[in-house]
Amino acid sequence: MPHLLMELFGGSHMERKVMEKVGCVNSSHTAWKLVKPDIHQRRLSYKFDKHISSLEGEINSTQQISFLAYRKAWTIEEVMAFQGVALGDCFNLHLRYQIENVPTRSRTCNVQVYIGLQWLKSTRQQKRISNDLELKLANHLKEIFATAEEFLLARPLDPLCK
Repeated sequence: MPHLLMELFGGSHMERKVMEKVGCVNSSHTAWKLVKPDIHQRRLSYKFDKHISSLEGEINSTQQISFLAYRKAWTIEEVMAFQGVALGDCFNLHLRYQIENVPTRSRTCNVQVYIGLQWLKSTRQQKRISNDLELKLANHLKEIFATAEEFLLARPLDPLCK
């Protein structure tokens, strides 16, 4: 059974509420579609609310999700393009989320997020942008997962998951 945290990537009510709480507004997404055997893809877009988020601009993103049966883990690969951000056309942001159940504890999983920048155009600001974006994004991701954890822990435990 997939971990409850996967609702964060399912287009669910929880996904919308978490994203709004961390400053991602006017979001929209497509349904997951099979693009390769065992790989589904969807597109997302949203804006950062400058009053809530330390990030700014608009995001157009593509996510691909797959289940690694041998590890009982999910992998979500995401490519984000920034619009309305200074030099946003110079790079794409790549994220890889790995979400793995912890077999010894119900309602527990291990989440690892890998961050990378793909430079499309050269700029003198690369090092500054890289450092600034990685720091802000790391904080943003921590906030997303902490908020998702709050939502999930507030739910009553499903008797089938004990």
